[in-house]
Amino acid sequence: MSIAQALSPSARKSGQNWLTRCPAHADDGPSLSLIDGKDGRVIFNCLAGCDFRDVSRELANLGFALPGSPRRITATAVKPPEPQRSPRHTQHHVTWDYAPEKALTAPFDIQRLFRERAPLVTSIWDWMNKGGELLFRTARLDDPERGKSVVPITPCICRHTNKVEWRMKGPDGPRPLYNLQNLTDQTVAVVTEGEKVADAVRNLFRDQPGVWVTTTLGGAKSPHLVDWSPVAGLTVVVAHDYDAAGLAFAAAVAENARLHGAISSHLWTPPVDLIVNNGAPAPRPAPTPAGFDLFDAAIEGWTLPLLATLQHPWHGPEIVSWSKISA
Repeated sequence: MSIAQALSPSARKSGQNWLTRCPAHADDGPSLSLIDGKDGRVIFNCLAGCDFRDVSRELANLGFALPGSPRRITATAVKPPEPQRSPRHTQHHVTWDYAPEKALTAPFDIQRLFRERAPLVTSIWDWMNKGGELLFRTARLDDPERGKSVVPITPCICRHTNKVEWRMKGPDGPRPLYNLQNLTDQTVAVVTEGEKVADAVRNLFRDQPGVWVTTTLGGAKSPHLVDWSPVAGLTVVVAHDYDAAGLAFAAAVAENARLHGAISSHLWTPPVDLIVNNGAPAPRPAPTPAGFDLFDAAIEGWTLPLLATLQHPWHGPEIVSWSKISA
């Protein structure tokens, strides 16, 4: 099929369908499904969830004829014209490049980005460089059917049209740590799993100016993709989640911190065996759920003075008590 092959040289046939690159988003799929219809028409559907109007607009921009009502999800299967193009326009799919310098000029519209899933967005976090300039954002979706997900949203520029917009796409290059704009002369870095926990831990340490709280993009899944150079010369404390992935995350963070010049690394396990009862630690009456973290602990009433009374050993480098770390 000419449309599928024009959109991607790696287009493939799957049964009666063709799968190719969707021109409406940064597609690593491919995720655009094309089916031969009647009268030379093609029915298409983006499996990643792009609105058909966006796909139609991008197909039209690439030279494909789109007859009929705009409500019809159809396109004429004809080979697009061959306009004069510069060498970077040799392929027919739309390419969006990460452009952090456009973060303040690109319109940010949650409804356009997520469409019918927009009501599921419960939090949005800004990621900045050390100078306080916005680099990208992340959004948390709490879906009752699919569960929690956190997706990166980056300012991008279209190579072909120079159009600027926010896209659901990760940033290029080594990923920055969260809260870099708040890193000044602190001596301790507390690394959490996720922005939600980082914000809760920052609140715990609001009276401790020597502590910088951060996290990684992608949580426990991708500490190896992060630029860890900011932790050089710092004591690193990993506030992990209570599950196997959390322990793996802690080990990866500790190793990367060591390789990038951290003074030492330490494990901060959430208080899984205890609860707060009348302002004091007491035995937990029921098993702790997997994934329990310091955000959950703060909801239960744990404060930094209470947490500092607990000693949880780190199975690795030297153990430093909280009284020394937070001094």
